[in-house]
Amino acid sequence: MAGDLNKEGRWGVLFTADQINGWLAVDMVENHPDLLPEDFSDPRVVIFADRVTLFGRLHRDGKQSVVSLTVTPYLAEENEVAVRIRDARAGLVPLPLGEVLDAIKVFAGNNGFPVHWAQTDGDPVALIKAPLVSDDERKTITIDTLRLGDGEIFVGGTTK
Repeated sequence: MAGDLNKEGRWGVLFTADQINGWLAVDMVENHPDLLPEDFSDPRVVIFADRVTLFGRLHRDGKQSVVSLTVTPYLAEENEVAVRIRDARAGLVPLPLGEVLDAIKVFAGNNGFPVHWAQTDGDPVALIKAPLVSDDERKTITIDTLRLGDGEIFVGGTTK
């Protein structure tokens, strides 16, 4: 994919849940061990046509629970990904939404993606700008397509 982003013109990439989960299980652990908080491990995703559910293990106060976050990602505008928060749980118990939103904001900010908040039908929506520049910094990358399908996410755009 990185090579496609540096070539001028239209590009698109399809990420499957298997590919993402493989990256989370192997590459992230080996090459990006500080990406996630210390009390969170084993992240995985399930992708549906209308939503994505992220799972992981949360270790706090000597206890472990499986937490899940169900979101609907879409493009609010070019290079701005909107992530509508649908549900957050620890097992069957709903998580305090304020803590979840704070964690998302901190995680995104720590990784160079400032978050702004909006609402859609009472659900919080994280608006994340994706400032993209190619490796040689002379080309601009624009994301203009984000589509969910069963087990996959398609992202497309152009490089100028």
